[in-house]
Amino acid sequence: MTVFVIEYAYTVCRNPTNKKLLPMFTKKILPLLLLLSITFSNQLYADDYPCPENVTISTATGETTLLACQGDIVDGFVKFKTSTQATPFAYVVTDESGTILLLSLGSNLNLSSFQNGAYRIYAFSFLGSLLAEVGDNIFTDQLGSYCYELTTNYVSLNTGAPDAGTIATEGPTLVCVGDETADVVTFTNSTDGQDAYVYIVTDQDNIITGISADGSIDFNDYAAGSYFVWGLSYIGNLTAEVGMDVTSDIMADGCFTFSDGFIAVTASNPDGGIVMLSGSGDNYNICDGTNDDILTFEFTTTSQSSYGLVLVGQDNIIIAVIQNAQLPVSEVPLGVTYVAGVSYTGTSNLAPGLDILSQLSDDCYEFSGNVITLFREEYLGGQLSLENGDTDTTICVANGEPDILDFVATGVSGGASFTFVITDEQGNILGFAADGSHDFDDAPQGTCFVYGLTWDGDLLVGEGDNLLETELANG
Repeated sequence: MTVFVIEYAYTVCRNPTNKKLLPMFTKKILPLLLLLSITFSNQLYADDYPCPENVTISTATGETTLLACQGDIVDGFVKFKTSTQATPFAYVVTDESGTILLLSLGSNLNLSSFQNGAYRIYAFSFLGSLLAEVGDNIFTDQLGSYCYELTTNYVSLNTGAPDAGTIATEGPTLVCVGDETADVVTFTNSTDGQDAYVYIVTDQDNIITGISADGSIDFNDYAAGSYFVWGLSYIGNLTAEVGMDVTSDIMADGCFTFSDGFIAVTASNPDGGIVMLSGSGDNYNICDGTNDDILTFEFTTTSQSSYGLVLVGQDNIIIAVIQNAQLPVSEVPLGVTYVAGVSYTGTSNLAPGLDILSQLSDDCYEFSGNVITLFREEYLGGQLSLENGDTDTTICVANGEPDILDFVATGVSGGASFTFVITDEQGNILGFAADGSHDFDDAPQGTCFVYGLTWDGDLLVGEGDNLLETELANG
């Protein structure tokens, strides 16, 4: 068709009979014919050479994601490129729905005005007239007069300045974990921003151990230790996961920021363990004068918490706080008392006079799984005298006549058994008088002594033993 137009123009110009028509043809008809020629030529070109498909876009340096956060504005112009340049390309910045916010025939775009949001940069090839305008939608409106094709991808632009503010809690920051009771601590934040918000729990190595969207965190299943709770405000999708390092890993695919400061939470798990009395079992009888002056205790526990030992009466009142696991017998009152262990964190309230069932520390505590029962009875051999009330007498012995003396004991206490013990001056036992009567006719000449002996268990001494130097009973 283009050849036909050119030949027609040539014929008119060479016809000598139409010389008068030449000016009119030159001014009016020729331009019209040329316009038609160009139009038909473009249509033929468009049909033969359609707009290229499967074209991709990136920045000049090959990036497909641009991120500008916390005031780091995309400064000035950013240059883009397409994977082919076979036809003209237009470049657009759109919102996430595809509405055109910026349109340019050049590939160098000024992005400094696009702040606090998520945007997309596309390119599209076109032939004919450019029809796209700011406000059009690239998915529903016609972008070119003959053909157009969008790139198969886009460059994402995320800009913003999320504000995480500060966080606070009215709950406890010392929690006792590992029991059957929930240990929920609720946190709030001070930000007025509308960006998404979560609370991140980390351990002392900055590793995420928990994430909460509503600020309520149950620490009961946490291991004992120190934890830090942060606020996190973000734009886009949250990528933070348990196990990530908050100092090096990316928390969101858009902008994000942590709160100004954190709240430390201490999770405690005391273990009361088991208490033991060195060299003994869970029950121990204290016999004045025959036991050690110091009782030494031991304990086992799986916790690293502090540990205390207390002497407690039957009324649950602490009698003494045992220092260095050693208890002087003199501090043990008569009757039944108990030694218990207390594993605790925080500051101990243990003190004489405190009810053992009251608050024993300002944090967590747990009693030992057993107690040592101490029984202290006052063992008194009593006041002795002869039946007539005298405390000394003189008799003649070795004459073949009975020399029987009867003894009386008053004020005897302690022990299940009692007997009178007769010794010589050196304390050597000459005999026993359980019924209070003894014949001294066989006694050696000299001075004899009579003692009252009360005991529990088995009597371990007999005639010939020294009363003053021998263990008397095993009770």
